[in-house]
Amino acid sequence: MANPLARRIDQAPATTAAVKAAIAPPGDETGRDLVFLGNKKVKANYTWRPHKNGKEEAKTSLFDFGSVTEEQLITLAMYACKVKVQAQLRDMANVDPTKPVPSNAFATVDVRKDIIEATSKADPVARAIQALRRAGASDAVVADALKGLRATK
Repeated sequence: MANPLARRIDQAPATTAAVKAAIAPPGDETGRDLVFLGNKKVKANYTWRPHKNGKEEAKTSLFDFGSVTEEQLITLAMYACKVKVQAQLRDMANVDPTKPVPSNAFATVDVRKDIIEATSKADPVARAIQALRRAGASDAVVADALKGLRATK
């Protein structure tokens, strides 16, 4: 029996503008700048470092997904999905480090609701606080950053 996921991605229904916006919202702070060109092609503007202490360099690449199967595309997407779920689990654990995260948390993940929509609707201040905490910032550093935000309003 043929694998139903092994159909070519160009046979999948066309991606709507709303889905594209949910995948890469305008102004996304991750630095992604995606342009959907059609025919399963995406132009991406991003930065990279040639080595650990190197200067950041701008790069533009054209990604052609025309020969990628749906199964291969899902496999690629799974890495990003797992990373986002791991981050959400860490956030849950950091709310009260004395309480364990429930074992059934994210037992089933609705990718649209739990990852795409949760990420795009997050409060920018909350995301800034989370970024500072992930970078190892102390409570005092986070508090100073919040004071700075309030002073600019």
